[in-house]
Amino acid sequence: MALLALCLAIFSATFTPLKLGDHLLSMGNPEEAITEYKRFIFFSDSPEEIKLGMMRISEAYRRMGRWDLAADALHDAIPFMRDRSEIAVARIRSALDMICAGGYSSAKFDLLEVLNSDADRSLKIRARFLLGVTGIYEGKRSQSAGDLIPSLREMGVDEGDISKLNRLLLTPPAGRKSPKTAAMLSTILPGAGQIYAGHLKDGINAFLLNGAILLWAWRELKSKDLKDGLLILTLILPRYYLGNIRKSRRLAESRNAQLELERSRRILEEIKGILEGEVSR
Repeated sequence: MALLALCLAIFSATFTPLKLGDHLLSMGNPEEAITEYKRFIFFSDSPEEIKLGMMRISEAYRRMGRWDLAADALHDAIPFMRDRSEIAVARIRSALDMICAGGYSSAKFDLLEVLNSDADRSLKIRARFLLGVTGIYEGKRSQSAGDLIPSLREMGVDEGDISKLNRLLLTPPAGRKSPKTAAMLSTILPGAGQIYAGHLKDGINAFLLNGAILLWAWRELKSKDLKDGLLILTLILPRYYLGNIRKSRRLAESRNAQLELERSRRILEEIKGILEGEVSR
């Protein structure tokens, strides 16, 4: 029994919950590590240790791809921080996590907190840069230029690279279609709006379907079956005719959204290339 007690004492001294959590995390067991970090926090009364445990929990969630929970853990750690630079770094890290999670509003809140704080200039430049990146993910290219371009200039990026990026940010992608024009064309001729939006097959289908219904109604009226003819014209035809107009608008909007997504990807690739070029200099 004495030997067992001695072994337990040695194990306890060697593997505190924090060290055990670190060991589990390094072994690829973040969930078990989080349990140990929570034990470490529970038995600690030191603000510094509580902060450390929460930051470790944040890293464990990050390893799991749970970006939102990683950001939450960092937010829990911030009240225990005293250094303004440490707080700013934590908010920037939290913003990055929320960008990965798709929580752009939360990311912007953290970044604006850094910009409105008395953090170091270098941290504010990083925050403004990430604010611009967040705008790109939100599809707000023009707005993001107001943050990206000045921050890249302050980083000392080459003006040629900045000008190229600025054109990508401010110039609409080629091939956009007006949803209003698509709807108007399909109003005049069913299927024309779909063809205008780049969907030839949908346009032909809409034209043939509406044409067939109209022909059906005409035949009923020609055969003096007034009741069935009017029923087709007032109930069946409007359903497909109006559906054709709505679909043409949706197809144009979908095309524009896809073009914007491709432009955003190109912008992000351009930013990545610029930063990699700056690092290699």
